[in-house]
Amino acid sequence: MESQVSFGIVGAGNHFVKNILPAISKCGSVNLAAIYTRSEEKKANLTSSFPGVEIFTDYAEFLASALFGVVYIASPVGKHYLDVRHALESGKHVLCEKKLTSSHDETVTLVELARQKQLILYEALMYQHHPQFKRALEFIVSNSARLKSISARFFIPHLNPDDVRYNSELGGGALNDCGIYPASFLSAIFGCLPNSKKLFQITEPGFSVDTGGSLIADYDGVLCVAEWGFGRSYSNQVTVTFDKFELVLPRAFSKPPTYDCNMVERNSFGVEQVISVGMHDHFEMMLKDFIFMLRSGNTINQMVTLNSSTILEVK
Repeated sequence: MESQVSFGIVGAGNHFVKNILPAISKCGSVNLAAIYTRSEEKKANLTSSFPGVEIFTDYAEFLASALFGVVYIASPVGKHYLDVRHALESGKHVLCEKKLTSSHDETVTLVELARQKQLILYEALMYQHHPQFKRALEFIVSNSARLKSISARFFIPHLNPDDVRYNSELGGGALNDCGIYPASFLSAIFGCLPNSKKLFQITEPGFSVDTGGSLIADYDGVLCVAEWGFGRSYSNQVTVTFDKFELVLPRAFSKPPTYDCNMVERNSFGVEQVISVGMHDHFEMMLKDFIFMLRSGNTINQMVTLNSSTILEVK
C-alpha cells in the first residue's frame, strides 16, 4: 500500500470545512498535517478542532515545515498569487482553489514558476473529476464531427453583502467566482484557444465588483456561449448541441455528493434518453486524481488553466 501524501492547508474556512475536509476524510491517500491561519484568534479554535494537526500563524514558518509536501490553498482569490508563489518558491506542490489568480499575467507567472521548479501547480476545478464530466467529454469527442454549439452557464442569487465575493480587494466578483466554471469547461473540451472571442462584463449599481458577464467564442466554427453572474435565478447547466440531438448536463459544475447525477440526450423531436451517472463526491475524486498526477508527473491541468485565463482576460 502506498504511503499517504501530507497536506498543509491555507484558508480553513467554510469551504474547507464543508467540502474539502470530508473529502480528505474519505480519501485514504491524504493526510492533513498542518493548517495556516492569519488569525491568532482562530488558532485556538483550530487547535481544539484538529487535534494532532500543527497550526501555524506565520506563513514563512508554515512553508518551512517538513510536515507536508503539498499546500492546499483555499484563501480568497485576491490572496492566491502571493500564497501560491511563496509556496512554490519554498519547494511545495500546490493545489489551489479556482480561480488561480485575479489576472492573466499572474497566472502565467505562477505556471512558469512551477515549471521551473518542476512542481505540480493544480487549479481545483473539482467538477472535471466527476464521472458526469468525464462521460460528457467522451460523448463530445466521439461525436465531434457533428458538434455545432455549446451553452454553459453558472448563475447564483445574491449573497450576504459582507460575503468575500463582493470584496474587490480580495479578488471578488462574478468572473472570478462563477465565470471560471463555464470558461474552464470550454478550455477542457477543446484543449486549445478559440479562433476568436468576445468578453462582456457588467457591474450592477451599488456594487464594487462585476456582478455578471458572458463570453462568446468561436472554436473552428463551433459557437460557444458562457454566461455567469450574481443576483440571478440559480442555473448550473451545460447544453451541447449537435446536428440532430443535444446533450444536457444538469448541475454541471456544483453538486453535493448525495446528488443523483445524470445527463440527458434529447433528439430533434424532443425524445429524451436519461443517462444515469449516480452519486459521487467530486472533491474526493479530485484529491485522488491529484495524488495520481503528483506521482506520475502529469501537468495537463496547467494548460486548461492557461487557456481559461486567456479567454477570461479583461483588457
